[in-house]
Amino acid sequence: MKTPAAKTLLLISAVLLTFTLPSMAAVNSVRIGPLPFSAATGVTVEAEIAKDRPDVSLEYRWFINDDEQFFEKSASLPGHLFKRGDVIAVEVTPVTYAGERLLSTVSRPFEAMNAPPVITSEPPEELADSGFRYQVTAVDPDDDALTFRLEDAPEKMTINATSGLILWPFDTMPEGDFPVKIIVEDDHGGQAEQLFELQMSYEEVAL
Repeated sequence: MKTPAAKTLLLISAVLLTFTLPSMAAVNSVRIGPLPFSAATGVTVEAEIAKDRPDVSLEYRWFINDDEQFFEKSASLPGHLFKRGDVIAVEVTPVTYAGERLLSTVSRPFEAMNAPPVITSEPPEELADSGFRYQVTAVDPDDDALTFRLEDAPEKMTINATSGLILWPFDTMPEGDFPVKIIVEDDHGGQAEQLFELQMSYEEVAL
């Protein structure tokens, strides 16, 4: 039996929002992206330092729901630190090599969107004693409860909506190609899918 598995990749458009700062400032603009962002993508700020201020470096302060993230000082805020509905803001401060802190720029707050679940398992390559058995596993970056369902499957194949266990019992192995499509959904509109095909046939053994 062959079980080639095909995964569907979720593509997220990386939109950047740019803040243009006043002339004569040490930083020309601040860009935040991607927009929208989620716990799956994280969020990054990119600042353009004015060409006439080569003596400037940048410091970053991140805020989640108005609480400063004291241990995150880089230009990126990892997605595992926040979840759907959290409000993110960042402060960018130019600092001269002499240690002088110049005028800071604070972004407007942005809300983290829902992150879809991710299927982490692969279908087995061998049949179980009682037929086909596959424990589907998935994770959700927002820790949402997940629901499993079959959108395409052979007759009598079932999946447990809560645990993700797929069972397809049979006494005599059916022959043919059997496509399977699994959908995993959170309760906020996010979903992931996995497609594969069971190619089942008897092999002749020379005696």
